[in-house]
Amino acid sequence: MSLECLIDASQLKVDTSFGEHNFDDAVQEQAGLVAHYGTLHAKAEKQAALKKLALEALEAKIDQEVREKAVMDGTKISEAMVDKAIKRDPRYVRASMVLIEAREVESLSKVAMRALADKRDMLIQTGSDRRKEMDGTLRIMAREANDERSKALRERALSIAAGKSDLG
Repeated sequence: MSLECLIDASQLKVDTSFGEHNFDDAVQEQAGLVAHYGTLHAKAEKQAALKKLALEALEAKIDQEVREKAVMDGTKISEAMVDKAIKRDPRYVRASMVLIEAREVESLSKVAMRALADKRDMLIQTGSDRRKEMDGTLRIMAREANDERSKALRERALSIAAGKSDLG
């Protein structure tokens, strides 16, 4: 099984960014992005677990090979010597490096999930700020309309009081 780099850092940056110009689109796309990156995160976890399992199986195989060779050569071998022989084996070194890379991909997928959670929080805050701003604007518009209505009523009352009734 080859190692699959699941997270594209530059695409993640695009997917976790938003501004005033694309706020509504960002809100609509958020759930889909969480599902997409959540799936990639699950794949990354599986990939790392499989690489760990492969490394452990290889370690057991090399252990057996080292012990069998020692028996065939008629040499006594300690656990420490077996352990060192395993860790020096090029197959073990390669498999260990692949596991390290798989864990890196897994870590990147965790970063992606955290970034999307942060984006969600920012979207919520931005939406809240927009609502507050809209409430303020509506209050000002209502106050201005009320002031205009009061002014018109006051002018009409003054006009009536001055005998300039517009009733007829």
